[in-house]
Amino acid sequence: MADIMTALHYILMAEIPRKAIMKGENLTALKQWYVPGSVPIRRLFYRLDNWIKDVPNEVTAEQWLAKVKEIQEQLGHPLPKNTTYMACRGSKPHLRGFSCGVWTIIHAMSAQAYKLEQNNPQFNANDDLIEPFHQFIWRFFSCAECAKHFHDGILRRNMSAVITPGDGVLWLWRTHNIVNKFIAKTPTDDPAFPKHQFPSASLCPSCRKADGEFDEAAVLNFLVNYYGDLKADGLMSAPGYRVSEFEDGKLVNAEMKRLNPKFQFNALNVDKLEEAEQLSHNGLNQGWKHPENRGAFLASKRMKRLEDFLAVDID
Repeated sequence: MADIMTALHYILMAEIPRKAIMKGENLTALKQWYVPGSVPIRRLFYRLDNWIKDVPNEVTAEQWLAKVKEIQEQLGHPLPKNTTYMACRGSKPHLRGFSCGVWTIIHAMSAQAYKLEQNNPQFNANDDLIEPFHQFIWRFFSCAECAKHFHDGILRRNMSAVITPGDGVLWLWRTHNIVNKFIAKTPTDDPAFPKHQFPSASLCPSCRKADGEFDEAAVLNFLVNYYGDLKADGLMSAPGYRVSEFEDGKLVNAEMKRLNPKFQFNALNVDKLEEAEQLSHNGLNQGWKHPENRGAFLASKRMKRLEDFLAVDID
């Protein structure tokens, strides 16, 4: 979880505002992007989404940074700026780090999408999972060469065949291994953590067939379990966040393992956390701490791409 938090902070404060003005297709890509995180992190993106969806033509880097700072302060800085990479830490500052964090975000999203959507015939892995991230990486990623390779890889392939959640998990895994093979033994490869085809035989013995080739059914099972249960790495899930408002944290604990209506229609979602806070300010929130008390709130009519696409288990 620390790697996701660190990467998200850098994305919000450095990658996105590299563009002085965001408009047209860049603004559309920004509105469609979504990320994983704990409840406070998803509330941050919920509020960003509520703000940016009403921006008609363009937003400047200054406006973006000001809004992020404002919402961070409102929620007690759910993305602290002093986090550092842990599993993604390189042997030198310019190695691994952010690119590893981005891949962790991508794989974590795909694993959770698989867990909840594997039996949903309306889910489309390309449209709902891969394409929004493709557009974001293509338009905002500071590594132009990395963005071009990802973009060209999508253009070269038949993405219409990537349909089910399992297709999405495996497509992203194959793409990551292609990138690893390309980077291996280049100056951008960390000699302390050399690139290899993931997962290694030692990490997942069942992922290899007798001839050494990958068993994709076993790989899928491994990836879903490996990335679908990310931990907090010893960090508090919500620095400065007022958990006491929920009394005993019952709702928060339930919420950390739910997705928004796009993936789980009966989940207690971030929309309701926001609505409940407003009701609380008006003195109307008497029994909302109980998960069963769902009828008092209206479900959001808008599927929010930037709210809580992914709930990460940070127990």
